[in-house]
Amino acid sequence: MRIINLIHTLFSVLALFSGEFMLLNIKGTRLHKRIGYLYLLSMLILILTSF
Repeated sequence: MRIINLIHTLFSVLALFSGEFMLLNIKGTRLHKRIGYLYLLSMLILILTSF
């Protein structure tokens, strides 16, 4: 059970930082899109580990 908590915590921090980057960066660039996919993946894993 502790490994799930660790994964959840790590991906929550990743989602926070990538989400902040998304808000502060110029929209439509290649980097913006890649970080957006990283944010999406981290949020999906975050939701799955919350159960």
